[in-house]
Amino acid sequence: MAGWLFQVEVVRGCIYDLSYINSPEDPNQPRDQMDIVFFHGLQPFCYKDAYKTTWISPTNNELWPGTWLAQHFPRARVLSVSYNSLAINSSRNTPLDVTARILTDQLIVGAQVGRDCRRSTILVGHSLGGLVIKKICEEARRRSDEEREEIFGTFLRKSLRGVFFYATPHGGAPLAATLKKCLGCLIPFSPAMALLANSLATHVFTDISTRFNAACQKYRWETLVLGEGLPISFLVNPNLVFIYKFGWLHCGF
Repeated sequence: MAGWLFQVEVVRGCIYDLSYINSPEDPNQPRDQMDIVFFHGLQPFCYKDAYKTTWISPTNNELWPGTWLAQHFPRARVLSVSYNSLAINSSRNTPLDVTARILTDQLIVGAQVGRDCRRSTILVGHSLGGLVIKKICEEARRRSDEEREEIFGTFLRKSLRGVFFYATPHGGAPLAATLKKCLGCLIPFSPAMALLANSLATHVFTDISTRFNAACQKYRWETLVLGEGLPISFLVNPNLVFIYKFGWLHCGF
């Protein structure tokens, strides 16, 4: 695994190419069939390596987007996006709309994702990454109407084929709201975390989903949504463990 991670290629700014793993015996394998783009989710303390650590298999330590997918799609270009997804507030945090604008440029204009109508695009988002994908699609629609239809219109109408959501908080996150209630006075939350935790922001998520669903029907995108069914535990400090499952929270000391 270590050897693979050191070979990750920077395509454009915060876009990383994992496709070098596609065919180790033939590094010149053409990757002209499709683009599969991965978006990591919310990170508690550091997001710098989330573009790769999010997608490492816990059973064999493989960076599976670049290995397992390659077995089935050897001509795919596999990309992973890095963006500031910190749960804790810092001077580098940016609102979701700003993040989407930056990534839209990096992906479509810079890395040329979705620029070729003969090349399919699949987007994969975990957690907050799924909301980022929705906002990127919104931004692409806006820019297709107002600026460069030949670029963003091709991405929307001819290249993007599907979106895969894994544990995306489409309606907000009850866990985030509970954490804010328990720890809000101790930990300054980032704008993204505050949005997820704000029960009054339900209309924001509804509006985002409504616009995205309308785009899915208009452009005939396929979507697949998976949620987590097993308990999620994480350590806040050595004496406090939160375990979240199906909408309830247990604090154990």
